Amino acid sequence: MAYCKIRSRVTDQATELLSKVVEENIFDNPNAIWRFGNKIFAFGAYQIIKSEHGYYTVYKGGYFVDDFSSSRSSLSWCILDKLGRKFDAEQLQLFDREINRRKNEMMYYRKYINSKKISQFEREIRIDRLDDAKLYYRANLEQLNKCINVAKYWQQKGFDNETLRP
Repeated sequence: MAYCKIRSRVTDQATELLSKVVEENIFDNPNAIWRFGNKIFAFGAYQIIKSEHGYYTVYKGGYFVDDFSSSRSSLSWCILDKLGRKFDAEQLQLFDREINRRKNEMMYYRKYINSKKISQFEREIRIDRLDDAKLYYRANLEQLNKCINVAKYWQQKGFDNETLRP
């Protein structure tokens, strides 16, 4: 019986100590990225929340910034914004929005093409427009991936530079 009480006290003390270490090293760390449920907390200033529609909403300092199509895009935007790379962050937002627009456009054309109420001529026109939308989608997706890789590069460069500090 006494053994169980001692063990529970030690466990409670270890839990408190671990909580204190986590608070000091993760919550306040300007380089920490951590996930809690459907939220991602990044760099002590950014919060990314997954909505029920599948979008990722970014908040900076409690204020709404933008919606992104993926957690990769939203986290990359946070990295670029944190490092002051405004132009790269804006480019990433632009390509992410354009990809969403092209996805919606392609879904519309696919649905319209399968309709029985349109003529063969209209169907061929919509198929051509669908092919154009696919090309633009792929090009924008490639550009978005380049923006994400730029964010990875800058983040890694920041980690490398931390070791150079006296």
